[in-house]
Amino acid sequence: MIVALIKFIHVFIAMSILGCAITGFVKVSGKHLTSFKLAQCHKLNKIILSLLLCGMILGTALVYPKHYTFHTPWIQAAYLFIAIVILMLGFLRYLIKRQMVKTRIFWQLAYGLLIMMIGFVIRDAVMKSTWLF
Repeated sequence: MIVALIKFIHVFIAMSILGCAITGFVKVSGKHLTSFKLAQCHKLNKIILSLLLCGMILGTALVYPKHYTFHTPWIQAAYLFIAIVILMLGFLRYLIKRQMVKTRIFWQLAYGLLIMMIGFVIRDAVMKSTWLF
């Protein structure tokens, strides 16, 4: 029963991350990127980062009860993609604090990459296989 609840929360968090990334992509797709939109992106990055950490912890808690190992290729690919996304968001946060990023195209690229990576993680988890390894 508890494993099913953890799995439900894990999947719910994954869908929330994807929704936040799509929201961020749509927010920065307007003609002008104002300081208000930059502040919203900063908040959205914090939300996505916290959801990623919670999702990774819950995914780790699901490995052994579901009779998998950490050597399963799609689980390894998921950790790789999540690590890349966390590093990317951390780098974006650094750039925001230094006020180096103000272009709309950069933000579209960043959220687009995030959507693609989360899509790959979801695809690998559903198919229980990966094209990476």
